[in-house]
Amino acid sequence: HREYAVWGMMWHSRCQWLFRRNRPLSEAKLRVALEQLIDRHAALRAELRDSYRLFGATQQALTVFELWRRHGAAAMGSGFIGRLARGGGLLTAALGRAARWSFCNSWPRARAGGSDAWKGKQLPLRALGHCATEEEAERKVWARAADFVPPFQARFVTFGKDKEEGALVHLAVSHMLSDGYSVVPLLDDLAHFVARAELGGASLPPLPPVPNMFAVLEPR
Repeated sequence: HREYAVWGMMWHSRCQWLFRRNRPLSEAKLRVALEQLIDRHAALRAELRDSYRLFGATQQALTVFELWRRHGAAAMGSGFIGRLARGGGLLTAALGRAARWSFCNSWPRARAGGSDAWKGKQLPLRALGHCATEEEAERKVWARAADFVPPFQARFVTFGKDKEEGALVHLAVSHMLSDGYSVVPLLDDLAHFVARAELGGASLPPLPPVPNMFAVLEPR
């Protein structure tokens, strides 16, 4: 799998959403749907190819360089070096290009892991059992929401006093690769895959293709 240079901050932070279903949902059908969701969205199976500490160190180095570029030349005074740094000459331009090339080529990498590794027992889903009421189920979900292992985790709990009345599904995705708007495609696709699983794999209208999110993020 190709590796990409992407912004490495907020890997351990998460965007999270809690979805309520007002009718029964089986864990088996949810597992099938989550496998397909992970297979479709590369962010849900992302892997850091370099140490997370390297992401932070590279970001700090870039910050120091940018501060020097903006303010260091003024502090050098009116001497030869100061005039050279402010002059925008060939040497200054060459140094800028060299610095940009260095950061671009040394930036830590991430990639999309193989979807097969997430199937079966490796699926990042935690089933939390059954609760008598929706309120109890919600408390149980949020009590475990902080136990996040990036890039993706799901939690599932059913509720109902005398019978199963509904279910809660909690999804959490690394903030490095998601934001608040990510809920739109994730929920739409998850609903599609659950519906298909409950129909026994029956054919539904195809989903639109998903762009390579790593290729989109890398130029930024």
